[in-house]
Amino acid sequence: MSYLTKVAGVDCYFLVGEDGTSFFIRNGLGQTVSVLSPLRKNK
Repeated sequence: MSYLTKVAGVDCYFLVGEDGTSFFIRNGLGQTVSVLSPLRKNK
C-alpha cells in the first residue's frame, strides 16, 4: 500500500511496509529524507 500526498508544497511519499511505515520526503531542492517509523508492532 502506497500513496502520494502534497503538504505545504512538499512532496511526501508514504510507503507502508510489513515491519512498519517508511516516510520518504522529497523537497524542491531534490533532497530525499527517509525515516522509518514502526507504527504497527501488533498484527
